[in-house]
Amino acid sequence: MRALPSKRLALAGGIAAATTAALGAAALGALWQRLLRRPVPKWSGELEIAGIQAPVEIRVDRWGVPHVNASTREDLLFGQGFCHARERLWQMDFYRRVTQGRLSEFAGS
Repeated sequence: MRALPSKRLALAGGIAAATTAALGAAALGALWQRLLRRPVPKWSGELEIAGIQAPVEIRVDRWGVPHVNASTREDLLFGQGFCHARERLWQMDFYRRVTQGRLSEFAGS
């Protein structure tokens, strides 16, 4: 078995390092695209819900921040809860299971 000359060995190491760097950069770019550049979901339409006294308007700006406009405090809090449930339903369900001691139903033993 012949040993590789030092130039060939250095070239092979350089190619391996460049390939690793390129794959790392591609993975980092995909992660950046997935976490930071996702489009904000479009929420549009109207719902008729029993229990509120007057119309509640929920407007979402271009950064995804909801703005709730309502006539009464109760309607405002209802709109806030609606936004919270719409955006964080998974988190609310997770915490409900944690506090009830039923997380293993979701995550396994």
